[in-house]
Amino acid sequence: MKKYNYPQDPHEHMVKTKLRKEPKVIDENYKYLSNNIFYRLYCGFLRLLGFILFPIAGKVMLSYKVRGKRNLRKVKGGAVLVANHVHYIDTLLLSSVVSRWKKTYVVTLSTDMDIPVARHLIKGYGALPLGTTFGGSKKFNATVDSLLKNKKRILVFPEVALWPYYTEIRPFQKGAFAFAARNEVPVVPVVLTYSKTKVFKRIRLTLNICPAIYPKDMNAKQLCDLTYDNFVQAHDVITGKTNAA
Repeated sequence: MKKYNYPQDPHEHMVKTKLRKEPKVIDENYKYLSNNIFYRLYCGFLRLLGFILFPIAGKVMLSYKVRGKRNLRKVKGGAVLVANHVHYIDTLLLSSVVSRWKKTYVVTLSTDMDIPVARHLIKGYGALPLGTTFGGSKKFNATVDSLLKNKKRILVFPEVALWPYYTEIRPFQKGAFAFAARNEVPVVPVVLTYSKTKVFKRIRLTLNICPAIYPKDMNAKQLCDLTYDNFVQAHDVITGKTNAA
């Protein structure tokens, strides 16, 4: 496994991408969702393609495994999925092999809409970029609320930044938990861990789906703290740092 020099700030971004010179403004006029039949067909095609290609790419690159699928099957209606951000394709795996046919929208940085060419694919696959203006932030939140009320799933990386192959859990920001608390939908933690396969000693990424956590009158901070504690505990048990209770 390649060694990285990780920043001191747990939310500092490590991956630098070439962006277009004029940043996209995500304001109240930004179209998060579209009723255009041709665009919807395009999005559906991208998703179908992803179901075929991403699991294959994941097996080749990471020999991935999914555990705890039953925990997600128990969740009915809308949900907020949260995961640690530790690989370049973890978003694609989470939205294709974890959620499968139930479409999952992914909260992304606004700068993802400034990546040449790829931004069109990212948006078509279900990206919800954060607003860059007050009006844009209001529309972003309204869109997330509408999707959750309509029984959709939202994927958020509460650590914010991608740290490739990082093996600890960084502090969570509470945005994802505000969505869940506000809309009274469960949070589903997905703990990503690394190990080595028995054959050829390849690096394996395992996506561990944990039991859902329901808000139960908690505010965003309380839900964030509870989820983080459970997330770290699950991570330590899975990796053998502590024994299961």
